[in-house]
Amino acid sequence: MWFWQALIVNLAIAAIFIGGWQYVGNWLDHRSMPVRKVSFGAILGALASVAMIFAVELGNGIFFDLRLSFLAVSGLFGGPLAAGTSVMLAVLTRVALGGPAPLGADGLMLVAGLLGVAGNYMARKTLRTVPPIIAVSIASALLVWVSFSLIPADKHHADIGIILPQAVGTILMTTLALSFVVRNRLQSSDERRLLLAALLQSPDYQFVKDRLGRFVLANSNVAQFFGSTSASDILGKTNTEASAYHDQAMRLHENEQYLMRTGTSMEGMEETLVGSNGETKLFSSSKIPVFSSDGRVIGLAATARDVTEQRKFEAEIEHNRSILDYALSEMSDGLAMFDENGLLILCNEQFRSCFPRTAHAIAAGVHYRDIFRSLAASGEELNVPAEPSDDWIEEFVTSLQQDRAREIPLGNGHWLRMKARWTAENKAIVTVSDLTEMKMANQALLTLTDQLKALAATDGLTGLMNRREFDASFEAELRRSERSKHPVSLLLIDIDHFKSFNDLYGHLAGDDCLRAISSCLKQTPRRPGDLAARFGGEEFVIILSDTDAPSAMKVAEDLRRRLVDLSLIHEGNEEGIVTASIGVATYAAEAERRKAEVLLQRADEALYQAKDSGRNRAIAWSGSRESERATG
Repeated sequence: MWFWQALIVNLAIAAIFIGGWQYVGNWLDHRSMPVRKVSFGAILGALASVAMIFAVELGNGIFFDLRLSFLAVSGLFGGPLAAGTSVMLAVLTRVALGGPAPLGADGLMLVAGLLGVAGNYMARKTLRTVPPIIAVSIASALLVWVSFSLIPADKHHADIGIILPQAVGTILMTTLALSFVVRNRLQSSDERRLLLAALLQSPDYQFVKDRLGRFVLANSNVAQFFGSTSASDILGKTNTEASAYHDQAMRLHENEQYLMRTGTSMEGMEETLVGSNGETKLFSSSKIPVFSSDGRVIGLAATARDVTEQRKFEAEIEHNRSILDYALSEMSDGLAMFDENGLLILCNEQFRSCFPRTAHAIAAGVHYRDIFRSLAASGEELNVPAEPSDDWIEEFVTSLQQDRAREIPLGNGHWLRMKARWTAENKAIVTVSDLTEMKMANQALLTLTDQLKALAATDGLTGLMNRREFDASFEAELRRSERSKHPVSLLLIDIDHFKSFNDLYGHLAGDDCLRAISSCLKQTPRRPGDLAARFGGEEFVIILSDTDAPSAMKVAEDLRRRLVDLSLIHEGNEEGIVTASIGVATYAAEAERRKAEVLLQRADEALYQAKDSGRNRAIAWSGSRESERATG
């Protein structure tokens, strides 16, 4: 009991540090790195010194305190500079207290600081702090255990067996507690630095205000807008205190107070504001209330982007486009103009001819709503309801007011492009262009493109996929099977003695033979991923997706029999009819790296084995040219 009573002061020192570290850390954040490290070491060294002053006396000149925890934490988070500072202060305190260093006390303090430095190095190398914290805490506790173990027997306290575990546990828990408090504070500080850097370096205008509308954070862009050289000049001020334009400042202040009072946000609102230099700028602003943990509004965060030049550029482009559209409509397209009340002022015959079913309703003095209703009733425009409501008509007019072109499909198969342009007097100029020929041309072009793609991928003689398209499809199928972990097989087919067939019957008969064989091959693919292609000359290839070796051999044998059943006469072949030899190769489901050239080589080896074995047979590759004949 007396041990813990005497230790209360040491523990209180640690508790004071833990409680005050938040404020000390805030002070250190604004200092340079060397100053922070030296100051951190000095604080921990001072705490170690106080701990020594109130050390627990165990008798016979033996003392215990928490100095090693403070010194280890100093080195762990401050590195060599902080550790050196804290150890030096602790040693000076020990000397000032008088007497020789008992059992190498100075050495123990140095070792504790070095343990912390080692943990600091470990944390920087691994970018993690928790393992070094645990390691340094355990090492500090072991250091106390070793130091007590070195006490001569004649100086042992009677209760050393009870005190030692308590002392070791106290050092361990104190070091852990101090380390995690410092670590959490440093992490919070780093996060604040990141957020502050993002805000201050942003090209936009960003600021944060408190509930009364005073600036608590702002970047340099905001300060320059108010005529200040530094953001610190406007901190603590409201809009009216920072701006020379009182009416504008009051309007902004009232708007922001409304947002905070109602808890609502404002996003993408465009504001025209005058800066301190008298220049007018257009801003796209977003402002959101900031809530406390209990749900109270405590301030406002805002960001604004200067879109003045962007809007000028967009307006110039739009203006030029409007002029071009207007000129084109005057020359060849349909054109109609409505006044500010929605009544048709004029239209040309091209406009009426675009709507043959509704042409009788398009007359001067008719309201655009009546024209739209006639358009709907006649069924001329396919996308218009038969009886449009007033709301639908208003939506249609609104879409025209947004100066967007609409493509209109008509019931007679024509396509129109309609666009409205509103003048400064709120008159509407509507142009209509016939897109039918362009639509038809685009469709014809798409059809022709598809046909050309098909021709480019097809062998002209057999109608099968050609070699180039096969290579691309083969690579894609191998990648797909590799990702899905499914087997894939390849059949390489060669017509037996086809050269002698051409010599006996001529090349035209040879072409007919290849076409007949190709028709048979087209029936072989069973799955969407299966593909048949002409590999070259009298060689063909079939990709079998999701097909293992036994299934591939069955497909090959079925194909071989169908070719025999064609009974194409071939006196130059031993069988008297056209036959084929087939090589089969498979990548099993568990195969990792799949290469097209490897599978082709294996199928080719199996094909040569089929030829060497007498032709008219299918052979599966089994790892060498000595593949076993499967059928024939």
